Amino acid sequence: MRTRVFGAETGLVVLVSSRARAAAVNRRSRRAGAAGGTALAEPESKRRQRFRRWLARFGVPGASILGPSAIPTRLTSAMLVAGTPRGRVLLWQAVAVVLWTAATTLLVWGVLTALPA
Repeated sequence: MRTRVFGAETGLVVLVSSRARAAAVNRRSRRAGAAGGTALAEPESKRRQRFRRWLARFGVPGASILGPSAIPTRLTSAMLVAGTPRGRVLLWQAVAVVLWTAATTLLVWGVLTALPA
């Protein structure tokens, strides 16, 4: 039950953040066009640069599956939507949720069965 709700939350984050990003990019391009194309680009933060290198190295599957080990899944999915198609992000986030749930379940089951009764 918790996995289903968690997956729905991640899907909602992906959809909302993708639309918010599209709106922000459109607004920024309109402002740049109104200003004669002289809008200054903001420098990327170190976190964003690190994430881009990680995404270039491992791709969407790697970032989706390995991402929860470093940052929460909702943040990973929101950052992934910035440069990749929504469908791929949703698919690999669903795979990641299933894998992390299975891994956590097996780990807890192993610890509980190893404890003396």
